[in-house]
Amino acid sequence: MIRQVKQMMGVGLRFGLGMLGVMKLVRAVLVPVVLVPVVLVPVIMVPVKAAADTTVIIDDVMSLRFARGSFNAESFEGELHDFTVLVDGRDLMTGAYLMIKPAPASETADNPDVVFIRELEMRDLRLVGEVLPDKAEVTIERITGRNMDLSELISGYDAGRNREFSLRDLTFADAALFDGPSQLRIDGIKILVADAGFVADSFFLQSAKPVELPGWGHISLETDFALTGGRMLLPTFRVHANRDIDVGQKVHDELHRRHPDGIGLEISAFSRSRLAGATVENAVDVVLSLEGLYDLEYGIDFAYRMDLFERMEAISFEEDEDDPGKILAALTPALEVIELDRVWLEVSDQGLLDFVVWSAEQARDELNMTDTDVRLLGADIVPSLVRGIGPLNKPEAIVPLQNFVLNGGMISIDMLPMKTGNVARLGEAFIAGHMPLNVDVMHRY
Repeated sequence: MIRQVKQMMGVGLRFGLGMLGVMKLVRAVLVPVVLVPVVLVPVIMVPVKAAADTTVIIDDVMSLRFARGSFNAESFEGELHDFTVLVDGRDLMTGAYLMIKPAPASETADNPDVVFIRELEMRDLRLVGEVLPDKAEVTIERITGRNMDLSELISGYDAGRNREFSLRDLTFADAALFDGPSQLRIDGIKILVADAGFVADSFFLQSAKPVELPGWGHISLETDFALTGGRMLLPTFRVHANRDIDVGQKVHDELHRRHPDGIGLEISAFSRSRLAGATVENAVDVVLSLEGLYDLEYGIDFAYRMDLFERMEAISFEEDEDDPGKILAALTPALEVIELDRVWLEVSDQGLLDFVVWSAEQARDELNMTDTDVRLLGADIVPSLVRGIGPLNKPEAIVPLQNFVLNGGMISIDMLPMKTGNVARLGEAFIAGHMPLNVDVMHRY
């Protein structure tokens, strides 16, 4: 019976925390919307004042059709109205407007390979055609950008379309051309597949103070990120194999009852870096809020030597290698120049624990368990959950964690290296069964 209650608690917890899986969908369909027009526009060389319904061949795969607009073939500056991106002759994406203003030729004369965009704007974008699954809709109201060095992105596209896309390719600017912060903003995001999906008011990314590191290129010493007005729309319950259908349906219906308009999502993050001789010192802070479930904030302070990226280039081991010791040995040349200073985490319960308890209570009629019984059971499970995690497997950590399960509130975990923060040495200790960290756990109401 106890096992049944534990299973039901697990169902509730997975529903509460697992909603972040929707972000995989966001990444899968949002990247093409951002990537395709930004890659295509700088490489289009079309005559000035193109005629209506003009089709421009980009390469053997991609082409662009637009109703009206003009481009300067030498500077890549211009505007397009009512455009469509085609792949293999099939429509991929449509847009109402696209404007691009590159850096003046005089600023890039010393490096003709640089593609630096001073201003970029796209409106009313929609993915269309076979790229979308059935009953899917992906639209974006507006994309704006400024001071974006697209050189890495363009060279990667030219080298091969299987290259992994990174926002770093869009926003880390060339110091020689830098004029104010590099910014990318996306407004009015809608990603729907049948009755599930994700919407957001805006996504914003800004980087500033670019510097060049050996073997890596430019990085930003200041980066800020924000997703505002996000909402994850809950799908209809679907039966999967090996699932308790009755309990799953009850939990799903309750989640819908508590969040009839979906689960609100807000994310903000920043990183700050400082050059100290041959070392880059970093502080990263991330804040995540899931409406009616929990608020989470975590941070990490660390430092690395500037030759880190050169060392990373030399790393090599078999892709199917699963021996932790061999993997660590291969990574050691890079890890030994990284120093961990601090890792901290704060979680504020905003309804997640109540939802987990409610999920477990679906067995109450059979087991005659009260709300308090379920919470006490959860607190009793805590020691087994942290067993083997050295710094947490002690009364000073277990008691606050149990109080959090029993009473909600906020739990904070602060971790500092004991003797050395060298990541290679910490990895060796972890594989040997030790975790040389000082951990401070506190519970607050």
